[in-house]
Amino acid sequence: MKLLFLLILLAAVFGTGYYMGKGGDIAALLNAGILKKDTPAGVSNEVIERKTSQTDQVTESAAIAANIVGTWKSTDDAKFSRTFLADGTVIDKYEGNEDATTEGMWKTFMGTDAENAPAPLDEGVVYLKITMPEEVLFLSIPKLTADALEMMYLSGGETLKFTRVR
Repeated sequence: MKLLFLLILLAAVFGTGYYMGKGGDIAALLNAGILKKDTPAGVSNEVIERKTSQTDQVTESAAIAANIVGTWKSTDDAKFSRTFLADGTVIDKYEGNEDATTEGMWKTFMGTDAENAPAPLDEGVVYLKITMPEEVLFLSIPKLTADALEMMYLSGGETLKFTRVR
């Protein structure tokens, strides 16, 4: 039964990836060893559920990493965009101001891995760490769907909302 569920989930995931033009991103993550062939890469239009077992947590972290890859435009400031690349690079851009473009690194991690976060972390929750030249950001991800992303700063509770550009 579990095998049948896994096969159906994999078919849905890879079908969604192909449909959304993200098949190459998933293939790159598989080739880089970030995802395993039996790891679900995400669910297209559902918020990823919180998991409790260690295996599910690792899978959830990998699923978020796979699904966050792409360019996201802020819903609060249409000139601001954040691009997550599969190689761990993140690029913040502000339209009309090339000097405001900043490049750094990103990674997801579980609440059980402290990563020097500025606030207590909840076990079983996936977090995002963005390391820029001048600052390190720690965020939770309360929402991630095929076309919407919400990130909440751990240090202040402010929520950033984005829509997928590509």
